[in-house]
Amino acid sequence: MNNLAKRTLSALVMIPAALGAVWVGGWVFKILLIAATALMYWEWKTIVLNKKPETTGKVSARRM
Repeated sequence: MNNLAKRTLSALVMIPAALGAVWVGGWVFKILLIAATALMYWEWKTIVLNKKPETTGKVSARRM
């Protein structure tokens, strides 16, 4: 399955779920927000920790 197909399929699942949570509101919407925040944090952490040390903004001894 190519990248576009994966993204389309996930959108077909996530859009109705998000709209449903907005419609219902209350604790359902809060749970959706908490889950989305946790997933965004996990993705950000994965991206940041997989970088090479030179690209994280730290100065290495060789560059000084």
